[in-house]
Formats: sequence, C-alpha cells, structure tokens
Amino acid sequence: MANVMLNSQKNFVEYLEQVDTLVKEAQLDKSKANFIKSIKEQELLVPVVGGFSAGKSTAINAFLGEDILSVAITPETALATELRYTQGVSYAEAVKENGKAEKIELDKFGTLKERAGEFQFVRLYLNNEKLEQIQPLILVDMPGFDSPLELHNKAIMEYLARGVHFVILESVENGTIAMSIKKHIDNLLALGREFSFCLSKGDLRSKDEIDEVRQNIAQDLEAEFGYEKPITLLSKKDSTAFGKLIAEINAESIFERLFKDELKIDFIDTKSSLQTKISALQASKDEAQNALKELEQALKSIARTKENLAKDNPIDIQAAVSATLNAVDRALIADMGSLAKLATNNQQALANEVGEVVRSTLLNEFSKQSKSQIQSLINAYKIELSGLNLSSFKVDTAWLDNSLNALSKNLNNISISTQDNSAFLGIIGIALKQIASVVSKIVVFPWLKVALSVITPLIAPLINLFRGKSVDEDELKAQILPKIRAELESQITQAYSEQAEALQEVIAVSLENKFKEKQDEIDKAQAEKEQIASELETKIQGLNTINTNLEKLANQYLYAE
Repeated sequence: MANVMLNSQKNFVEYLEQVDTLVKEAQLDKSKANFIKSIKEQELLVPVVGGFSAGKSTAINAFLGEDILSVAITPETALATELRYTQGVSYAEAVKENGKAEKIELDKFGTLKERAGEFQFVRLYLNNEKLEQIQPLILVDMPGFDSPLELHNKAIMEYLARGVHFVILESVENGTIAMSIKKHIDNLLALGREFSFCLSKGDLRSKDEIDEVRQNIAQDLEAEFGYEKPITLLSKKDSTAFGKLIAEINAESIFERLFKDELKIDFIDTKSSLQTKISALQASKDEAQNALKELEQALKSIARTKENLAKDNPIDIQAAVSATLNAVDRALIADMGSLAKLATNNQQALANEVGEVVRSTLLNEFSKQSKSQIQSLINAYKIELSGLNLSSFKVDTAWLDNSLNALSKNLNNISISTQDNSAFLGIIGIALKQIASVVSKIVVFPWLKVALSVITPLIAPLINLFRGKSVDEDELKAQILPKIRAELESQITQAYSEQAEALQEVIAVSLENKFKEKQDEIDKAQAEKEQIASELETKIQGLNTINTNLEKLANQYLYAE
C-alpha cells in the first residue's frame, strides 16, 4: 500500500465510504468494503524497460543520486527491482515465485546476482528523498530484452499486468527503434497502457547525430503508434532529465483512469438496486409475483442460451488459431533481416530475438482474441435477454447493458491479470467458489508460459545449426517458421478452446447471479412491506431521499467536470 494517497484516491475512498453508509441505511446487500480496499491498496508501478545495457540502471542511479543499482549485471543475473521509499533503514526483499520473500541487508544486495535464478523479482526499500518525492509512483528497474527468455518473460508478464505507465529506453547508439522495443509498445497499447520514450547514452554521439536520430525515432513513433510526446535525452551531462520525465507522469490522471469507469458502473448498479427496492415496496403482491415470474423466465433464457452455446459455439476457435499463427509468421518474416544477421553473428541473440517476437505477438493476439471471444458470448446473451419488460422494477435494457458492460470490462481485466481475481469477480457479482475451477483458464499469461515452453528447446538447436555460417533470410525462414508453427498450433488450440469453455461458464453464472439478485431484492422488499405496513410511506420517502443523496454523491465525485 502506498504511503501517500493521491487526491483522486482519497476522493474515491471518501465517495465509496459515503455510498456504503447509504446502502447500509437502505438495507441493501451492496457493501463497498472490497472496492474501498482495492482503491486503498492500488499501487502505481512504473517499469523502466529497454534492451540490455540500454542504460536503465544508470538513469535510475542518476535520479536517485546514489549508485545503488549495479550496472555490471549480466543478462543472466538481471532481476526486476521495485524501488520503494521507506523512512527507516534501507533493505531489500527478494521474492520467490510462491510469493515468499527473503529479507536482505542493503550491503548484501549486490550478491543477489549470484542467486538470480531463485527469485522472481526484488523489492528494494530505500530511505531516499527522490523516491519519497515521486510517491505513490514506484519505479521498477526491468531486465533487458536480451535477458534469457524464461527470466525475461516472468518479469515482462508480471509487470505488463501490474504496470500503469512505462518508461522505454533506447540507446542513441542504435540509431533506430529495435524490433523488440516496437513489439513491446504494441503490447502496451493492446493492453491500454501508456508510455514515455527516452534516448539514452547521449554522451556517445555528437549533437548533430543525436538530433538526426531523435527526429527519425520521433517520426517512427508517431507513424506507427501515434506517439507525439517529446523524446527525453538522457546523458551524464544532464542528470536531471530522468527525474523531470518522471515528474511529468500524471499520477492523478492514471488513477482516475483506473477506477472512474468502474465506479460509474457500480453507481448505476447500486442505484438500480435501490430503485428496485422502492418499486417493490410500492408494488402490489400480484405485481411483484408477476415480476418474479418474468425474472424466472430470464433465468431460463440464460440456461437455454448457455446450453445452445455449448452445442453451437459462436466462437470460431480455428479462425482464432489461424489468425494467431499467421500473426506470428508475419512478425517473424518482418524481422527476418535482423534475425539472419543474428544467426550468422550471434546465435544466442537469435534465440532471444525469436522468443521475444513470438512472445510479444502471442500476447497481442491473445489479448485481441480474448476481447473478441468475450464480446461474442455477451452479445449472444444480450440478444436473448433483450425482451425484458420490467422497467417498473428497474430491470430493463439500461440495467442489462450496464451489467453486461461491467462483465465485459472485468473479464478483460481478468484476462491480463497475474493477480488474485477475487476483487474483479466480486465487482461483477460472482462468488469465486462457484467458478474457481475455470477462472484460471481465462487468464492470458499462463497460456504464454505454456506456449513459450516450446520456444527455447525449439530454437536451441539453431544455435549450432547456423554457427559459423553465413545465413540468408530465405534459408532462415524455411528453417524456423514451419517448426514454430507446428509446435505452437496444438497448444494455442487448446488454450482458445479452454478459454471459450471457461468464458461460457463465467458469463452464465454472472448473469444468473444478477437476475437472482433482483429476485432477492423484490422478495425482501415485499416481506419488509408486510412488516411495516403502517410506516410504508415513511420508509419509501426515506429511500427516495437516499436515492437523491446517492445521485448527488455521484454527480459530485464521478460526473463533475
């Protein structure tokens, strides 16, 4: 949890605490405790990424004003390192894949490189003024793109999901943007992440050369990615450039983007529940019974749709597989000139580059296909349930659209998450125990671990095959494309099939829960009506006041310009 709370963070917590008071007063089963906890504990991680020896650690050291990060680490010993502020004595925590952390004194921090294979990442707690000033942003020094594939993928997959803004470094020596960097930017944009771009090692080229490289890269970034922000130049002559770039990251805007849409969805859902209760208290017994019968018909429609989807799945698995494999082919062919040079001169770099291109392409394609699968299934239910006619009980097209929007948004979040998904599931009204066995199959990142497990052994023989030989592009293409395609096809097919099955289950259960929730709201309101007959009008007036106050809070915190 961050030591410093942003104004937007405080406002969202303040808003939800007041809403929580209102829903308790209205006796609605709509606690905001988990939502408040998620907002309070949200961290803003800023990974610093680039090729090995791009100057990431040097830039961060210059920013910190102390040489705390080693610049002599090899690709094999690089670990993602989160830089966190502490008021006490500085220390490190090395975190293993099982989540267990080993505390390490700061004077022993340098020895971690000898045990890099034991850990997933490091939390480095420093009593450093610069880290204090940028809170709640947390810088992450990432392994280079040249790091061994397994180590690199663990870090990239972890922080693509957790990072909120990325700082990308490219050495001015390269003169252009490396393919691995472009692939990484593709992934960031596909996952809705923002980035800043830096040219490092500005001392190694003349001003004219730097200006030319800067201009060319700026044009490239704008043409391919629509990036129009200035490119920051990092050099030993200007130790403040990196700090200025970090200071320009708008943490308030990032935090609002993370939560505001979800808060609006939650407001609409909460308001609907409140209005359903008011309607049910005003309704006659016959009117309530008719509403319950229609909701029961909706539940039957959901069950029928689920059964039909199981028989006639609208998701074309083979089309998704073909699209993904073709995307991998295209990406490798586009990089074939660079790969041919590596095959001749640096076979280990060849293996790393092929792995990077495949990993990045799979991530991008899985993300796109996941969104498509989710939307296809949701549309099927939307069509089936479009005939709802319970507007008097606030169960109408607007309510259904909001519920489906929440479902779509949060399933997309789950699909790129490496974390516990219970918070997301709670927001969309799913009890985790109902679908625990299938949730993991929605997540993109485990798929990549499985798919990429075949890449390293596949590419390894190429190191010896091409050693000492001059390799042309056609020869290399003939050697690697069919092998990679054949190895990936079965695993990708299985991944998409499992995801489709899991999504069907999760969407059906979620919608069933939403309709049962409405049934429960009507049932409880009718039961309460019988108990408070003499106070009914006073109760309804109180609920209308709560509804007005809820709308005022939303307008103040969520909709105000």
